[in-house]
Amino acid sequence: MTVIPTSHLNGAKDSLTVLSLLSYIIENKIDDYQVDPAVRNTPLLVAVDEAHNYFSSADNLREEYILRRARAAVKQGRKYKLGLCLITQNPDDVDDDVIKQINTNIFLGLKSEVVDDVSSIPSEFSKDLPNFGKGQAVVKAPDVEAVEVTGLPYCLTKHGN
Repeated sequence: MTVIPTSHLNGAKDSLTVLSLLSYIIENKIDDYQVDPAVRNTPLLVAVDEAHNYFSSADNLREEYILRRARAAVKQGRKYKLGLCLITQNPDDVDDDVIKQINTNIFLGLKSEVVDDVSSIPSEFSKDLPNFGKGQAVVKAPDVEAVEVTGLPYCLTKHGN
């Protein structure tokens, strides 16, 4: 796993960095001309936090380009061993063509006004979601009944040098 922190970047620098990385990955996964074989042949799951900042309506040509490529990537991603995990508190702000391709949703604790606005939240959990604690989530996948899951009370990953 590789985590690329961008918290030290602000505004346009943050956006440009994330969009550049996404563009590089997507281009090398779904294009056929002059691709990096290390990227092309490696199965990837790319998680994008605050996804609504990168996969919503485009404000400029660069954002429109990556959004257009992201639409292609979510439609063809499995074929090229590319998975996208979009993390957002505002799923309604994510581009409709992108959000329609998202098959599995994981809902963590959300404010009740957000729950009311998100149509994909399973109705049987809509009243409970605002009260979820750390580690609680609802997983909704196609053709499967939505289920509540709870994380472990301790970390399984050993962090160190």
